[in-house]
Amino acid sequence: MIPLKYTPNEEKENKFYELIVQNRNSSFLYDINEKCKRIFQGKEFKEIILLAPEELRNLYYTLKSHPNYKQIKDEFTQINNICNKENNYIVKVLYQGMPQEAKQLIYEQAGMDVCPYCNRNFIEKLKINKSIQRMYSGTFQLDHFYPKDEFPMFAVSFYNLIPVCGTCNSIKNNTNFNIYPYLQEIKDNISFRYDLLGCDYMENSEAIKLQIVSSNEEALEDAKNLHLEEIYNKHKDIVQEIITKMKYYNPTYIKSLISSTGLLFTDENELYRLLYGGYANPDEFGKRPLSKFIKDIYLDTKSSINTFDIFSNTLNNEE
Repeated sequence: MIPLKYTPNEEKENKFYELIVQNRNSSFLYDINEKCKRIFQGKEFKEIILLAPEELRNLYYTLKSHPNYKQIKDEFTQINNICNKENNYIVKVLYQGMPQEAKQLIYEQAGMDVCPYCNRNFIEKLKINKSIQRMYSGTFQLDHFYPKDEFPMFAVSFYNLIPVCGTCNSIKNNTNFNIYPYLQEIKDNISFRYDLLGCDYMENSEAIKLQIVSSNEEALEDAKNLHLEEIYNKHKDIVQEIITKMKYYNPTYIKSLISSTGLLFTDENELYRLLYGGYANPDEFGKRPLSKFIKDIYLDTKSSINTFDIFSNTLNNEE
């Protein structure tokens, strides 16, 4: 999972709230607001929608451990309904009727061009002009990090909605993940490693065993729930390519490449991207699919065959 950076944006958050409640039934919104103030110690519905990631996570744990949570959940599925029958207004009207422009704000705030769950598929926003009407669409879907079926009060919370690819959204479904991308740290992450099972690994991909490792059991559980190890084992050809490149991209070759291209490369990160096709800086993994996978395999290969490292400053130290 690739971390999402949390940077408060009051203008964007307020615009999102306005889009969520515009043209909605005022009596229904009033009922939701009163429930929020009574159950959440005076917090209004707008505050629940715009909770910062850490506040959202804290409230989630508070609700999850609440002895009367089922009753609280039922209250938020019975909005302005004297018969106590479920109508789930927050999910079925506010979320399912969410304007495309509101979805675009979520995407922009996340700041990712690639799915943060798998780092494998592009996610994009699209603006389509049809005659004089401007329409929005996108190749991303919105995942409720805290599932809307279990936590309907968070169904339209800004930082509970994670823009992801359709594959990950379908696989995750209502699974509760451990690692919240807006509060993820390096220690929470997974790494890709491989073992060589035979000397013919360059011709036979079955001689490469790819696996996901982590010191964090919760991160491993999330990866398992997304079937990432199975999915990434379809990319063994990339492992073969990286091994080949690292064997032959020696300091002499790279120095000649730099000298022949002049100022084309401003630093080693640009050179790495040309040679291996991904971003090396973890802060940029969200710009291109498979960037984390490529960097992990690069580091694993460097360790196993003790080959030249672009980032070792060897080139700068040689005469």
